[in-house]
Amino acid sequence: DEFHRGTSVWLRKQPGIQALGWHERVPREALAAFEAAARADGLIDYRVFEREPLAVADTDVYAMRRVEPLAGNETALGINALSIPAARDAIRRAERSDAPFASAAFRLTQDAATTGQLGVVIYRAVHGPDGPVAGLPRGLVFLTLRMEDALARLAIDAPGYLRLCLLDTDPETGP
Repeated sequence: DEFHRGTSVWLRKQPGIQALGWHERVPREALAAFEAAARADGLIDYRVFEREPLAVADTDVYAMRRVEPLAGNETALGINALSIPAARDAIRRAERSDAPFASAAFRLTQDAATTGQLGVVIYRAVHGPDGPVAGLPRGLVFLTLRMEDALARLAIDAPGYLRLCLLDTDPETGP
């Protein structure tokens, strides 16, 4: 409830935001207890899952534990963010810093079967009091944007002579 109240202000003021949330860093050997705790909190079918097998050898996962709004994003709960290739690089950069990093555009887990929109996720590591020099963070806060929706909202108040186009010029990220 506290997480919902804390994010609702941002979601109301910025309707282009798809989701705000928390990925908790969990050692793989503690996943069963972590999943049981999430189910005890009311997420009855909660489980951590991999989108692609690239992260299965990692000793830790970043499991999506909280997301707001829940409606429309519930299928992404439990995703190990490190198993999403486009997110992995941004997460690794965020782990080593005290700054937010945006992923390359990718199909969002919650949109896999519905829209064809691409999304971008901005990650910020949450470190202990000693910051990134003390090791891996406790987790990641994130903000997700559906790019077409975000541009459409920007265009609402734009003058008629102005056209908007979003172009990613990084050759390594694809379209």
